[in-house]
Formats: sequence, structure tokens, C-alpha cells
Amino acid sequence: MLPYFLCVDIGSSSLKAALIDAGGSLHAFVRKPYDVSGRAVLASDWERALRQAVKSLSDAHREAPAALCISGNGPTLVPVTAGGESLAPLHWYDKRVGAATGPSLFLPYVQLFARTQAQDYAATRFLFSAQEWLAWRLGAEPVTVLPSAFYRPYYWDEEQCRILGLDLQKFPRFVDLGTVIGRTKAGALPGLAADPLPLVAGGPDFVMALIGTGVIKPGMVCDRAGTSEGINICTEQPVYRVGLRTLPHPRAGLWNLSGLIPESGVLFERYRSESGQAERAYEETLEDILTHESQRAVQGRAVLECIAAQVRQVLALFEREGFPITQMRVSGGQAKSALWNTLKAELIGCTLTVPQIPDGELAGNAVLSAAALGLYPDWITAVNALIRVEESL
Repeated sequence: MLPYFLCVDIGSSSLKAALIDAGGSLHAFVRKPYDVSGRAVLASDWERALRQAVKSLSDAHREAPAALCISGNGPTLVPVTAGGESLAPLHWYDKRVGAATGPSLFLPYVQLFARTQAQDYAATRFLFSAQEWLAWRLGAEPVTVLPSAFYRPYYWDEEQCRILGLDLQKFPRFVDLGTVIGRTKAGALPGLAADPLPLVAGGPDFVMALIGTGVIKPGMVCDRAGTSEGINICTEQPVYRVGLRTLPHPRAGLWNLSGLIPESGVLFERYRSESGQAERAYEETLEDILTHESQRAVQGRAVLECIAAQVRQVLALFEREGFPITQMRVSGGQAKSALWNTLKAELIGCTLTVPQIPDGELAGNAVLSAAALGLYPDWITAVNALIRVEESL
């Protein structure tokens, strides 16, 4: 039997976890929302959700996984004091953060932290990304996981820290994506793993989604659609244009060009709530919209058409830059709805393909785990072995 891996992704409102084997088959999946009762999410909420997820997964599978890999949203950071106390996270969605003065995606949040919470900043020993914090809590070394060497200025460096008056020593050392960064402590994951598990260094969620959808060649496109939506195209050259973001691709020598739709999924969830359908299954709401002519259904169709119009705008922007898109691989919560994918493909005039594992972040974690344990010579080879497209719409 193929070994399988515990794959975890820390989202903004919930944690997802899955058991995926070295051949790319999904054995179990669970999603655990954070129970925050109106307050901001704390790092301890991620840890609590992981334990709940592990309990659910252990009820379905008794055999211990071969490794654990965690990805997470960002650029979120968790300050940890010299005494090991975890302070409130510096969340990526904090609207107080001003425009960046350099390439770093993280330092504006640290600068705000140092300015508004000077005492906490002074007490901070390490600043971890979400996934690095959770791995550290489970037994990993204090590290920063770099998607590729080209990402260094987009994280931090000595010059940017000097200009902003920040202490470079508060940032853990860099390690490569997919590095084994430790083993789980005894009792860290009760019910799932009797022996310590290798902890594999996972990256930020959008990077893991690129890997987990197999979008690793120029011209390939990933539509990462959940609460927000990002359309990502793999390119050979960077493109710097208003409305688009260019970052290095995790595969050396390539770039990721993305267009963002901040509230794609939020719009639909708002409609569900306002129309009294928050407790209905996602597919039931869509079926109601597509098969009825009630005022509620008409309003729902208008929301879906609004989302599709925003996607078309991003696709048009790509086309003006010389990247016409006719096919995209879909990842995320929206990818799990065949009804929505079929309608969306029709409305945007683009073929959508759905990977066998629609949560690209989790599939990407499995890819890194398989390569880290030596089952494949590198993660690119592992992508070709594990990632399969299930259907086209």
C-alpha cells in the first residue's frame, strides 16, 4: 500500500486537512471552522482546529501517515516571545497597513506592529508565518520557508529591515520549500500517529495551490477560487502592470502573474445569508438559482453573473498583456461545485478543468511530502505523478 500524508492548510476562517497517498489519491478530508465568536482569530485557534481535524481523520483511518506538511494564508505573521508565548497574529487582512515602500510583502505588517505595539515588538524573539508557527508548535525548528531563492526580497532582507528600522534577528533562518524541518513531539497528534512524523516545510497557500494544480509550465493557469479569487498564469518573464501582481514562481526561472478578485466567494455567501439560505448546501442553492424563476433565484443569478463579469475583466487584462486564456485549472471551495463550474465556464467563455483533488494547497502539501521522503527525485517529478485532472467543463 502506498504511504499517505497528513496535509493541512490554515485558512482565514477555517482549517482544512486531508490524508493523501503518494499516488495522488484522497483518502479523507475534513474542514474545521474556527470558533471565534466575533473576535479576531488567534494562533491557538489554528492549533485547536488541527487537533479537531486529526480526531476526525483518525476515526476514518487508523494507519499512521508518513509525514505532515502544512501550508497557510499570508502574509500573516505570529510574534513569539523569548519565553515561548504566542502573541496575537499580524493578519494579512489588517487594513491599517499602508502601501509597501519596498518589495517585501511582510515587512509593512511588522512595521505597523513595531509602531503600535512597541513593547510587544521588543519582547518578540521570532516572527513566524502561520504554517511555520503551527509546525514549530508541533516540534519543528524555528524557520522561514522560502518558496524559491528568488523570493528573498519579497520576504525580508538586511537592507529593507535597516531602512524600516526593524530587527533582522527576529526572523528565523530561511529553508527551502519541502525541507524536513523536524519531527512531531510525542503526543502532539493524539489518535493519528503513534510515532513522531517528519515535518515537511510547506509554503504560502497560493504557492502550494500552483504546485497542487500542476500549474508549473509557461502558459498554464490556476483559478484559485474560494472566499476571494486569484487567477494565476505561469510565465517565462515578469510583467509589471497596474491591476496585476508578478511574483516568482516556485519553479526556478519562471514567474507567476496574478489578477485578484478580493470578494468573489464573499459576494455569493452574502447572497446566501441575505436570502435565508446560509444553512442550505452550496449545491442546493445553485440548483435553486438555475432551475427556478423566483425573485430570489433571479437575484442569485445576478450575483453569479457579477462574479463572472469580474473574472472576465481579469482575463481581458491578461489578454491585453499578451496572455489570452482559454483554459484554467480550478482550485478551492468553488471548484467543488459542478453546477457553478459549468455555469462559470459558460459565462466567461473559458474551459475549466478540475483536478482530482480540488483543494490545490492540500495536494501541493502531498507533492512536497512525497518528494521530501525520497519517493520522487524532486517535487516537479512528484507533481507529474500525483496531480491529475478529473473533468473539463
